[in-house]
Amino acid sequence: MKVTNIKVTLTNTPKVKAIVTIVIDNELEISDIRIVEDNKRIIIAFPNRLNTKTGKFIDIAHPINSNTRNDFSDVIMKEYYRKKKLLQNI
Repeated sequence: MKVTNIKVTLTNTPKVKAIVTIVIDNELEISDIRIVEDNKRIIIAFPNRLNTKTGKFIDIAHPINSNTRNDFSDVIMKEYYRKKKLLQNI
């Protein structure tokens, strides 16, 4: 499994730093991945939705194991910092 395309859109909100769309093997797209600042650390939040009956969030898509989560996180964060640096140099 390989990330073949990634789009990072920086935001102007204090908590959500960016919205990410990734394409895997030119076959599967996952949209609305968020880069979030949580207690002074930056984390990746995969897409979810609110269950109106329980008031809890339900994952729509997420990695099943920590190795895959780390792989996604590495690729996403590398592109996030690259794009952030490009904008700072303008």
